[in-house]
Amino acid sequence: MKENHKIVLSSIIAGISLWVIDAFIDSYFFASNSSFSDSLIFEVSPHEFYFRTFFIVGFILFGIVTSRIVSKQKILEDQLIQAKNDWEETFDSITDIITIHDKDFNIIQANKEATKILSLPFIKNISNEKCFEYYHGKSSAPEKCPSCASIKTGNPDIYETFEPYLNKFIEIRTMPRLDKNKNFTGLIHVVRDITRRKEMEQQLEDAIMRAEGAAGELRERMQLAELSAEVALSLAKSITLQNALQRCAESLVKYLDAPFARVWTFNVEENVLELQCSAGIYTHTNGFHSRIPFGQYMIGMIAKNLSPHLTNNILGDPLVHDQDWVREEGMTAFAGHPLVVENRLVGVMALFSRKPLSATAVKALALIADVIAIGIERKRTEDELERHGSQLVEIVEERTSELKRTNEKLLKEIDERKRAETEAVRASQLAALGELAAGVAHEINNPVNGILNYAEILANKNSPGSTESEIANRIIKESERIATIVRNLLSFARDSKEERHPIGVHGIISSTLSLTEAQLRKDGIVLLMNIPPDLPQVIAQPQQIEQVFLNIISNARYSLNQKYRGAHDDKILKITGEALSNDDNSYVRIMFYDKGTGIPAGILDKVMNPFFTTKPGNLGTGLGLSISHSIINNHGGKIIITSGEGDFTNVIIELPACKQENLVRSN
Repeated sequence: MKENHKIVLSSIIAGISLWVIDAFIDSYFFASNSSFSDSLIFEVSPHEFYFRTFFIVGFILFGIVTSRIVSKQKILEDQLIQAKNDWEETFDSITDIITIHDKDFNIIQANKEATKILSLPFIKNISNEKCFEYYHGKSSAPEKCPSCASIKTGNPDIYETFEPYLNKFIEIRTMPRLDKNKNFTGLIHVVRDITRRKEMEQQLEDAIMRAEGAAGELRERMQLAELSAEVALSLAKSITLQNALQRCAESLVKYLDAPFARVWTFNVEENVLELQCSAGIYTHTNGFHSRIPFGQYMIGMIAKNLSPHLTNNILGDPLVHDQDWVREEGMTAFAGHPLVVENRLVGVMALFSRKPLSATAVKALALIADVIAIGIERKRTEDELERHGSQLVEIVEERTSELKRTNEKLLKEIDERKRAETEAVRASQLAALGELAAGVAHEINNPVNGILNYAEILANKNSPGSTESEIANRIIKESERIATIVRNLLSFARDSKEERHPIGVHGIISSTLSLTEAQLRKDGIVLLMNIPPDLPQVIAQPQQIEQVFLNIISNARYSLNQKYRGAHDDKILKITGEALSNDDNSYVRIMFYDKGTGIPAGILDKVMNPFFTTKPGNLGTGLGLSISHSIINNHGGKIIITSGEGDFTNVIIELPACKQENLVRSN
């Protein structure tokens, strides 16, 4: 029976008992002539009836009220017990270490995690176990303890530290305990193990540092690639050897931040090295270094030994005789390369630097030395051919028409040789660029993969939607974009020998834009592209067509930047594609339309001639459209250019669509 029911029943019994007792007293003491039964039931006066009824009802009401009070009290007690049990279960289920201290550093309560990690004995309410013994393994509070500072200030605090005693990185939150009068009575410690997080942060920091190092090396390699290209162009376009070498020396000073650079050519007859150019802080070509005997001084020794002299500690180098000059100018590094063609000396290239030369720069200088050596040899060959040409002209004037035809044939062969030599220089330049690009692509892949792996670990370790997860996913996205660009760069740089095969134009355009889209976006150029994915395929060598597209996009970018120095609504490059049919032949037409400076009508028919360019000498070779025209012709297509000066340029490329039987045979 429930407790409240017992109380009500007891009240009823008490009321009935009072009735019986009153009847007994009345029959034996006040009405001796009446029997007990009469006093109990039959002869009850109204006064006695009301009296007894009042007390019975009173006892019953008292029992009911008391039972309700007891019932509510029982409910409150049960709730208090449940709340206490819930709090203790919650307290012990928390995976962080929680200890409660008094103001004398005694641990008075701890959860299960604290008991396990700190190896605490059983603690019941009040204990003499000092917190510093179990947290720090010390017999007294350590100096500069932030928790001690919270005891003094009474303010909450949070800090991170490495605790040698626990061999963990921990995050400690301290919260003051106050009594009802707001007086400080102790502290609550909430300690979280953040060792794994710290390790992940360190790994991520290391990965970022490696990526930054790779990015710095990539920038350096790209600069050196530009240097190689500029040197090759200078040698290809300059009229005289001295002018070509002067531009090469200026490029070395510019891209390597060198104080000065010089180039000597070897005079075989006089056995002397003759200074042809000097760029940087010294531009004169006369004086002591203008003619250096073979085998003497540092330059002469480099020529004699046919081996480079490289040092990042020029101060004290026995081959540098003027050490006072080195000290005054703050020179640190020197690089001198013999210029050799087929084991034959043609000159010496040298430069001084105020900062150490990296391994990448040293390797690039060796490639540049080969390019300059070939350029010197080519220029000398051209001069010799010109001299022979003049002699032949004199002979032709004296000879018969038959000799004249023979001479014309010789001149044609000379022109073909010049073109072959020009192409050889360009091939050497592209090979050097390809080698640098391939090296960059391969070397940057490792740190990018590392970043991807660490970012995926962070994304998996954090709940979806959290800030950490979002940052990790952004890192994954950007790293994958870097990897895609690197793959396309490597593919474009590779000297592909593969045969032509069916391929979609949409894929070639996408691969090309992966190399140029960032530059277009940086220049504020709006790219509008409409290349339907279902366009017919064309039979092509992808790298060659990609080279054509890349050249056209580069020309459009230059034209738009010339017309609009900043962002503009009309700074637009539109690329569209469509399928055409004509006389049972199908074509794929790709159009590149820009609102740039346009092409003057007087030179529109010359832009695809070799070496014809409208760009400044240091920005164009005049070979881009000529090579593109040759590639498209070899693919059975054609290039059509329309333009309005100062208004627009539209380059149209038409390639034969792949026929069905070709697709079946390819499959």
